[in-house]
Amino acid sequence: MEEKIWQLFLAVFTAVTTVAVEKIAEEIKKSHPGKE
Repeated sequence: MEEKIWQLFLAVFTAVTTVAVEKIAEEIKKSHPGKE
């Protein structure tokens, strides 16, 4: 039972982290458009 909860937590954490990284990357691209 605990293993399933841990796997679910890990999956959610990974998904949230992936989305957060993508949004941060988009913000960086907006802040620094094109080549510096």
